[in-house]
Amino acid sequence: MTNSKPTGLTTTVLALLNGMFGGSIMVLPLLALQVGWFYLSVIVITTVIINWYSCHLVLMHLGNEKDVGSVIVNHFKKNKLVINAYNLTTTLGLLTALVVYFKLILIQIEGLFLDGDRSQINCIVNGIVLAIWCILTKMWDVDTHISGYGFFSIAAYFVFLLWVAVSAPPG
Repeated sequence: MTNSKPTGLTTTVLALLNGMFGGSIMVLPLLALQVGWFYLSVIVITTVIINWYSCHLVLMHLGNEKDVGSVIVNHFKKNKLVINAYNLTTTLGLLTALVVYFKLILIQIEGLFLDGDRSQINCIVNGIVLAIWCILTKMWDVDTHISGYGFFSIAAYFVFLLWVAVSAPPG
């Protein structure tokens, strides 16, 4: 592993924005179909509160700590119970988004390349490729930079959704 290099303010802010609503926004339509609009509203409100508080902590300690983990530990004055509760809440939220987002990736690949056929190989290959991608970005210490650039993919996704809504045939 390499030593952490400081990121610029723009990359940091874009990474925070991407982390706050990046993957979540892309899976909201699929999540609504799965759980319904009431539960989706509860999930979104809860996620907004947790993300706002996380961003608040990072911005409050920005420049004083080496990473987000250090921010959390020092902010909660090394109280293990509070730190573990915060980590559990964050982990459960991320795992939920991860499962739904992974399902969305599989559905997209099935629709684009497999004529809608479900395939175990699709699931296994995507799981392996995404695991390798995560390991490499962490190993090369570019995870924050890539997260910052991910914000632009979200903006492009909004433009795509707008185009789909405007150009869709009536009915």
